[in-house]
Order: sequence, then C-alpha cells, then structure tokens
Amino acid sequence: MQNSHADLPFSPAGNREGGEDLQTCSAVIIGCAKLLNCGFPWGTIRAKYQSVITVMLLFALVGVPVFLALLLAREFLPLIYGDAGPHLEVGDGIVYRKQKVSTHPSPRAYAVHPAGQGDTYSYFVDKFWTVENVLQDGRILVTTRTHKRHYLRLDDPNLRKAGVVARLRYWKRFPRSA
Repeated sequence: MQNSHADLPFSPAGNREGGEDLQTCSAVIIGCAKLLNCGFPWGTIRAKYQSVITVMLLFALVGVPVFLALLLAREFLPLIYGDAGPHLEVGDGIVYRKQKVSTHPSPRAYAVHPAGQGDTYSYFVDKFWTVENVLQDGRILVTTRTHKRHYLRLDDPNLRKAGVVARLRYWKRFPRSA
C-alpha cells in the first residue's frame, strides 16, 4: 500500500487546494509557537481551515480566563459584600469556622494567638459539614464527618456555604451519605 497524503485534510507537502491558506495558517501556528517558546518537534502543521485554529486560539485566550473569573467571583463576591446569610438547602455543604483553645494547635489551625500567660493558644479551624435539615426557626441541623449533629443559626458569622472551589479542594472532609 502506498503512503499517500491525498485523503488527509492536511498535506505535509502543501500541494492541496488552497495551498496559500495552508501556508498562512502554518505561519500563524509557527509564529504562536515561537512566541510561546515551544517548537513543534514533529514538523510543520498545516490545517485545512484557518478559522478553526482562530476560534480555538480565541477560546483558549479569552474563554478559559473568563470562565475561571466567573467561577471565582461566584464564590468570593458574597464574602466581600457580606450577605445576610447563606441560602441553604438539605444536602448543601457548609464550612464552619470553629474557634478553639488548646496548648497545641492542630496543623490546620489559622489565626493562632497565644494567651496572656502563654500557656494556651486561641485559633480557628474550618469544619466541613453537610446540611441535614433546615428548620422553620432559622436554624439548620448539620452532620459532621463522624455523624455527629449540630444545630446552627443561619445568621452565624462563622457559617458560610461551601463554594465550588471548596467542594473540589476539600471533598474528602465533607461527610459521606449514610
């Protein structure tokens, strides 16, 4: 069987119809590769349609950063503007900032401050819980990873709804369904 490039959408020799477009497209790809300081070890790539590469580059350069900005804004804007309280439903993940006092803070402790006499430390630890029930009196029933239950008020300043980033980053710390 002969090695023919006639049935391929691109041709290494550039002898198909629209050869000028192929050369222009190839020059764009090589120029982008030189700007990014990465070469193509397999040779020059020639595409059939220049618009396909243009759309892909536009998506990569504009679409991905916009998507990430919207994802982060959705999670952090409520923290900046200080909403009255999170709107929670059964099954939502929450992050509760719990204050603790001990002689040895845990590795996950933050905002660590020594006591006046220096015997103990005051610090905060994030707890990752799941909403089990939303009560009519403005409280929620949450479940811990060890299946303990706590009642919390929705207006508690230490309570916040877990965003997408927190759910992905700390997925092991949230309670599993029983």
